[in-house]
Amino acid sequence: KALQNVKKLSNPPALVKRILDGVCILLHDPIENKHCEAVLEKGGAWVKDSWEAGRKFLSDMKAIERLQAFKAVSEGGVGKKDQINEETCELLLPYLSMEAWNGETATKSAKDVAGMCLWVRAMYDYIGIAKFVQPKMEALREAEAQLRVANRKLEEKESELQAVQGDRAKCQAKLDSAKGKKQALEDDAVGTKKRMDAANGLIDALSGERERWTKQSNEFKERVRRLVGDVALSCAFISYCGPFNADFRHTLLTEHFYNMCLKLKIPVTDSISVVKFLTTESQITDWQIEGLPSDDHSVQNAIMISSNLNNKKTGKYPLIIDPQGQ
Repeated sequence: KALQNVKKLSNPPALVKRILDGVCILLHDPIENKHCEAVLEKGGAWVKDSWEAGRKFLSDMKAIERLQAFKAVSEGGVGKKDQINEETCELLLPYLSMEAWNGETATKSAKDVAGMCLWVRAMYDYIGIAKFVQPKMEALREAEAQLRVANRKLEEKESELQAVQGDRAKCQAKLDSAKGKKQALEDDAVGTKKRMDAANGLIDALSGERERWTKQSNEFKERVRRLVGDVALSCAFISYCGPFNADFRHTLLTEHFYNMCLKLKIPVTDSISVVKFLTTESQITDWQIEGLPSDDHSVQNAIMISSNLNNKKTGKYPLIIDPQGQ
């Protein structure tokens, strides 16, 4: 509506014409005063106007859309303000240098285009600021691009680091397990060494008994070898020597029974003691406590009696005669 009001003016104020010239310059519409010629008008110096170009702009049905195209993309425009070049700014400079080019004067002359006056000034100032800001923005965008690349590389390296740390954790676990096994082996080795030292000490301590054990083992083997003959002599002694006195018993045992074993090549102990072979010292002691005399003849009699009484399978019992009343 404001543009239509200005369009209806046959001869608008000088400032209005110059404001429209500034708009046309920003829109790259052709103007008549390409060389910014100056004229005297209303007692002052003015840049020669191009009213016909301004009239055409006011008649354009898409005038508002063309102005809105200067908005940033984020604001719903196409960012045309970033396409303003230095040549355009040079064409605007004579207009903006005029004393009357300000919002207050424009409001007094024609308030319908006062906003355009401020808008043209703002576009010019924007380009002036953009000269310093734009390189920094470009540098910022470049730095952001480099940052994104660096972040991607960082993510890759962090992924690799995580994988390496995972492998390291596995290796550490294996190392800890190996250390545990090593410690267990070392502890077992120490324990084994202690047992071995104790065994060696025991062997050294018992080394003096070796000779005695060896002698006893050989004697035992020899006793086993003569066991058949000794048992035969003992059986003959119990079976046949009971009725006789000590001297005759000794004669039968040492001369008759012993020589018979030798003749039959039966290993037998030389000068065998029947008492020691058939009983023990503790048994003899028990008998003596019960009143048995300590002589060998009495002990032999006790052996004969206990042997027959203990062997119930034979069905034989000793006949005991005590003529002396003992």
